[in-house]
Amino acid sequence: MGALKQSLHFYYAGVVIILALMIGGGTEQGLWSDHLLQVILLPALIMGLGNLPACRLSLLAKVATVLVLLLVAWQFAPFPRTWQGMPGMDAIQGRFYSPAPGRSLQSALVLVPVLGFALYLSRFSDVDQMRLLRFVMVGAAINVAVGAVQLSFSGSAEIANILPYTLRAATFANENHFSAMVFAIVPLTAFFYLVRVERTFSYLVVVTILVFFLFAVSSRAGMAISLGLAFWCLFWFAVQKARPRKLLM
Repeated sequence: MGALKQSLHFYYAGVVIILALMIGGGTEQGLWSDHLLQVILLPALIMGLGNLPACRLSLLAKVATVLVLLLVAWQFAPFPRTWQGMPGMDAIQGRFYSPAPGRSLQSALVLVPVLGFALYLSRFSDVDQMRLLRFVMVGAAINVAVGAVQLSFSGSAEIANILPYTLRAATFANENHFSAMVFAIVPLTAFFYLVRVERTFSYLVVVTILVFFLFAVSSRAGMAISLGLAFWCLFWFAVQKARPRKLLM
């Protein structure tokens, strides 16, 4: 029963990762895709915060987490106050500490679920966390496949009427957000292929595909940064792998 429960936790986390990479590319607040992710993250948020005292994070990380949550809660403290407006504008009388509670709530709905999911991931062992990298690879593969379909359209690389925003770079709204996703994926890809499965050639192939796609969607800066990061990861993990051998000598 315990193994089944652990498996459910594992695959739930994997599904969240894939969905985040598939429909988390919006640039506007209030999209139904964002709300769907927030609802899906609700169990992870509850279990992550509930497990905070016993999680594997360091004491400093736990304190920082509590401080972030208190900072979010402080924005909705019922302290009426007057906020001075910009020159030529009237002062704002607020019921809460935040001068714009609506925007503060929108920001909290982005920050808190992500923080809760990070806490939820801390429940897994190192081996399970490395296994979760496979879901990251699947999410990246889905983006590359969708991007290939987009680029196959003559004269246009956009897909509309599927998500609440127009897809312009894989499942993301624009090339800048897709570049940010690639920045985050490159070190994870390096660890997965260079350390987890030890397939250097596969790593080079995957990185080449990602960099080529960044070039195809006209993200020149993203291509340069990702390529530099990829070579740095290759050098870094090669040094880390060789270090124990030097110590034995």
